Amino acid sequence: MPARDRWEAALAIAATPPEEAGLQQAFPAGSFDQVHYDGFGWHGQFTVTLLDASALNAPAGMTVDEARLAIRAAVCTTQNGSDSRVNFFLDTKPAPRLFGQPLTDGMVRDADCPPEVRPSRSPQLVPDGQSPIPLDLLRLAKAFLRYAVGASDSFPHWESVSMSLGGQAVVSIDDVAAALSNREMWRICPGDWQTFGAASCPVDLLAPIHQAVANDVPIAYSAQYGEVTCAPRRSGPPPTGRMVVLRPTSEWRTCASDFALTLVADDHGLLRSIDLALSNP
Repeated sequence: MPARDRWEAALAIAATPPEEAGLQQAFPAGSFDQVHYDGFGWHGQFTVTLLDASALNAPAGMTVDEARLAIRAAVCTTQNGSDSRVNFFLDTKPAPRLFGQPLTDGMVRDADCPPEVRPSRSPQLVPDGQSPIPLDLLRLAKAFLRYAVGASDSFPHWESVSMSLGGQAVVSIDDVAAALSNREMWRICPGDWQTFGAASCPVDLLAPIHQAVANDVPIAYSAQYGEVTCAPRRSGPPPTGRMVVLRPTSEWRTCASDFALTLVADDHGLLRSIDLALSNP
C-alpha cells in the first residue's frame, strides 16, 4: 500500500468515535521503516523512522483538523497504551512536520489517546516469596491489575479511596464506583509539584502496570513494603495496615524500572488507599 494510502486509512480510523476506534491497528506491519524504543518503562521514548517524505506535507484537500487526527492515529498506534513520547525521524533527522503540522524536534507526546488502546493482556502475577498474603488481598491484587489494563470495569473498593505519591497525600475520591469509568482520576500530583521521580506531573498511578505488561515484565506481589531502587526520599511514612504491594520482579528492580504500587485494604479486602513509589535514574 502506498504511504499516502496508509496514512489516509489511519486518518479514517482516527476520525472514528473513540469507543469504536482501534487506533493501535491503524498501521499494518511495514508501515514504517522502523520503530524502536529507547529505555525501559516510563523513562523511555519511541523513535519512528518514516519510509519516505510523503507524510511531511498534507495531501491536497486535507484540513488542519484532519491532519491532527492523522497525527493522533500515528502516535496512538505507536504508544499502544503507554505515555512515552514519540519522535518521528526521516533520513536520521527529526521530522520538521507531519501533514504540514510543525513538530518540535520531531516529537509528539500527548495525543489524548483513548483508553482502549492500552494493553489488554493479562499481567503475569507471581508471589514475591517473602511472605504469604491472605486470599482476599490476592483477589484484590488480581482484580485491580485486570482493571488497570482495561480487562475489567471495577475491583473491590470502599466508597472512598485515598491516593498518595511517595507518602504524600494528594486526593481522596469519595464516590469511587461512579468515578471508575473515568481513568483520568488516576492522574494525580500535588498542586506545587512539577515532577515525581522521573515522571512529569500529573503522574498516572496505573502507568507502571501498563508498562510492565507492555514489556512482558512479571509483577510480584507481597504483604511487605520494600524500598524502591533509586527512589526519591518519601514525603511521608511507608504504607501500613493490610496491604498488597505490587512491584516488578527482582531482576527488573533497577534505577530505570523499579516501582511499588501499594494497595491498602480493609478487613474484607476492599481497597481503602493506594500509594505509588517510583525510581528516579
